[in-house]
Amino acid sequence: MSEDFFDKPFDEETHQKLQLFSNYIEKWLPVFLSTRYPRPIRIFDFFAGVGTDSNGAYGSPLLILKHLQNYNDLVSDSKVPITVFLNDRNKEYCDRLQANVDKVGYNTEKVNVIISNKDFSEAFELARADFIDSANLIFLDQFGVKYVDKSLFRFLVKLKFTDVIFFVSSSTFNRFSEHESIQPILELTTEEIKKHPPSKIHRAVTEKYQSFIPDGAQYCIAPFSIKKESNVYGLIFGSGHPLGVEKFLDICWDQDKQRGEANFDIDGENIDEGAPSMFEDMNRPKKILVFEKELESKILSRELRTDRDIFLYAINRGFINKHIEPVIEKLKQEKRIELKQPSFRCNTVWKKEREPRPVEVLR
Repeated sequence: MSEDFFDKPFDEETHQKLQLFSNYIEKWLPVFLSTRYPRPIRIFDFFAGVGTDSNGAYGSPLLILKHLQNYNDLVSDSKVPITVFLNDRNKEYCDRLQANVDKVGYNTEKVNVIISNKDFSEAFELARADFIDSANLIFLDQFGVKYVDKSLFRFLVKLKFTDVIFFVSSSTFNRFSEHESIQPILELTTEEIKKHPPSKIHRAVTEKYQSFIPDGAQYCIAPFSIKKESNVYGLIFGSGHPLGVEKFLDICWDQDKQRGEANFDIDGENIDEGAPSMFEDMNRPKKILVFEKELESKILSRELRTDRDIFLYAINRGFINKHIEPVIEKLKQEKRIELKQPSFRCNTVWKKEREPRPVEVLR
């Protein structure tokens, strides 16, 4: 982290990153503060910084505390311990962070805030035991690319009840793909990188992480690319539960209504909603058109047999219910399928007592 990073205002791209994180915290907390999940709640921010920029805008540590304060009634009623673990290797940053935490305040009877001054590797190693049997949210806002390597990612995938959000300076792989200190991190080859233009390098990095997920593991990751000048970096979200993935994708599609994955026109389609083309398909991103065609094909070929199958197929490709429903409605109107009372939201389709709704292909 640049030593003067917190002594100036956050730039627009940092605000966008923090907004995504903040929105997810807001959705994540009430799920585990409810009595349905009686597990200790632990939130880890391993690169916490000082907590604010020079204008007092909140960084990730204070955003965590802000949302805990917003849900104070749930926090007060909660029967489980809540721990916020904040770490930074810079001692001065930790001292300033402590002052900012004290200034903001929090429910000290229910929430335990731990501020640690250690190198990431040491702090993470000490925290490993705390990940077990807790509801965890882990934020890894690394400066660069080196910490979330293949080994660490595979460890994170194995954790239960754990959602992860981590930052990757993806353009680094583009610029230094053959450098001896960069190449081993993800084993991302020059050939793999060249398959993607520079604007889509974060997609390439996400695909590489995807390849590290063991076969048969129920784990999903979703990216959000952020462009600043010529550099592209971004966040990657990971969870072993479809509800977490759905919530993150909801946030991404709210930020990027055309493709749900970037703060810029990542596919270079120049779609202008204010001046639509006379050809309807040209007003819709190719990404959505391809998804609709593939979803229809897999339903009619009976590869996807229930509403749960359809839901999982969609979120694993970065799509949510609003993209599924038009396809289902079209096929029903054409009398090609019958599907009674389907749901494509996780809270319904994933209920244990609810049987998945079967798709009957008519022709």
